[in-house]
Amino acid sequence: MAYDRYELYKRASSVAQAISLGANKGDIKFDLAHGYLTQVPSPAISMLILPPTSPSTPSLIPIGLPPSLLDMMMSIIHKSSWTVNAALRQPGINLDKIVKAQIKELVGWKEVEGYLPITHDKMKAYQAEGVQVLPTKWVITAKFPNMEEAEIEVKARCTLRGDLDFREDIQASSPTIFFDTIRLLLGLAGTRTVIIVDVKQAYMQASPSKATFLVRPPILANGQPYSEEQFWLILKALYGGRESGFLWFLELTSTLVTMGYTSSSVEPCVYYKQVEGKTTSVIGILVDDLLGIGDTAVYDLQKLPYKCGKLQVLSQPGDHTNYGGVNITKTTTGYTIDVQKHEQ
Repeated sequence: MAYDRYELYKRASSVAQAISLGANKGDIKFDLAHGYLTQVPSPAISMLILPPTSPSTPSLIPIGLPPSLLDMMMSIIHKSSWTVNAALRQPGINLDKIVKAQIKELVGWKEVEGYLPITHDKMKAYQAEGVQVLPTKWVITAKFPNMEEAEIEVKARCTLRGDLDFREDIQASSPTIFFDTIRLLLGLAGTRTVIIVDVKQAYMQASPSKATFLVRPPILANGQPYSEEQFWLILKALYGGRESGFLWFLELTSTLVTMGYTSSSVEPCVYYKQVEGKTTSVIGILVDDLLGIGDTAVYDLQKLPYKCGKLQVLSQPGDHTNYGGVNITKTTTGYTIDVQKHEQ
């Protein structure tokens, strides 16, 4: 198997090419050390940080940019998420940033009253009755909010190990809008206003259908994980939970119904509102990203009883945004979408 992998990537001359051909970290470290590969920035980075070069100067070495910074940026862009231990090995990510991100995440849990502490004795009694206690897993992500300063912003999300939840009576799937439906809705939108809304901590807006217990999520202390002898009863759906996506879908659609919307009989992730038999607004659901079409939808989505992050209104020609990996731009006659972007 290793030989087959080598045969596939041996024609690569750069790290990016080797990764795309299936080389693993050990392969790359070995070939870099022996000079078989060169560490050339990817095209996405080149467009952002490389100075213009004439055809007679094909050099790809950026002027004034330290190689360590370039390596750090490529490392972040090539890999979008890590475990805690893997994150600590990434350039530009340190223990202090991870701990601050972890604390911020758990503060968010507390703000929405997402858990109830359970004493050790009470938990032992529950376990004696066959109740399962699920572990959690930290997922660390990073991004560059400002490419000029190249300062890394670290985010920590504590996820439930739903893969270890063996309860059989769990609804583990949830509907989401089809890309063809997005294209159809934007085609029908004409010159109407479009709004994109991102609901923050969407899953935690819903409550579990069954009692779910977990061990208190560990936070790094002095470089080592620790956790008090404490258990939590989860009062809100968590990322990673088997039924969390479906519970959030039920919560959101229930809210839309109370706002006067009706579900499509064909597409469960499309809701519309009618006045005197005419459709005045349409809302599409892509997990926690909502697409609203029409002035009524723009008004209603801004009144949602949830904490929202990105909220972008496309009302003038030239306004553009991204929805589900698809670039949307408003024109004088309607909307255009970047289909190639979606296919990639």
